[in-house]
Amino acid sequence: MPRASSASTVIGTKLLLDSEAARNVETITRDLRFYAKACDLARQSNYITAKKVGCVAAKNTRLLAGAFNTVRNANFNVPFGLSTFHAEMNVLRMLDKPDRVTLYIARVGSQGELPSRPCKRCMLELEAKGIHEIVYLDRFGKVVKEKI
Repeated sequence: MPRASSASTVIGTKLLLDSEAARNVETITRDLRFYAKACDLARQSNYITAKKVGCVAAKNTRLLAGAFNTVRNANFNVPFGLSTFHAEMNVLRMLDKPDRVTLYIARVGSQGELPSRPCKRCMLELEAKGIHEIVYLDRFGKVVKEKI
């Protein structure tokens, strides 16, 4: 027989969720859908294979913006790290009021999805702009949500 959690009820062999648990399922489904959209955007990046990053901004159930990282120029005299736009920064440029927004960040390479937590510089900017939380793939291969 299925085990009951504090947010569910077992009746016979069917697991019936109460309204709070149902909302949690909806939230997880929405988070995974937006994360998948970020993966799709990452694949469109013109960046080198292992560093393709996509980012989606959403508030509640509404998709607000989406972008991927891009190479700014092809000047080989400029350090590579200074010649790019991060996906998170591209999305922030599109948002009028980024407060209470969730960002979904995905990184893909030739082997599939890779850890995608934003870099320290991006994290500082996201915090300064009032981004509510981020969803990304951690180094253990799990999609996680982090409040910032």
